[in-house]
Amino acid sequence: MDTRELICISCPVGCVLTVTVEKERIGVTGHQCRRGVSYGEKEVASPSRMLTTSIKVACEGEPAYVMLSVKTSAEVPKDRLLDCLRVIKGIELACPVNFGDVVMENILGLGVDVVATRQLD
Repeated sequence: MDTRELICISCPVGCVLTVTVEKERIGVTGHQCRRGVSYGEKEVASPSRMLTTSIKVACEGEPAYVMLSVKTSAEVPKDRLLDCLRVIKGIELACPVNFGDVVMENILGLGVDVVATRQLD
């Protein structure tokens, strides 16, 4: 039996969860809401995170690159975050960029897009 203690990040309460794994059964205690159970189970079985970062954008009239904030359209497996960052680091765009534009489709074949989170004219 494997036991882990986690701080739940599903809501602002931040419950201290105790997650127990025995064979294929996962038990979660210490939660104050249902989201804590889901978070605990998922975090042990297949942890994932939304990825937010920034990329370079060349805009006319600007002497240097402008940084554009981007995020993934869905969570990425936690063990693939650094791989995604390496790929995103190589992206350079030109203005204009609209809020919600897909900057990269299907990053690393994960079925997740990278999208702009603001507009640059």
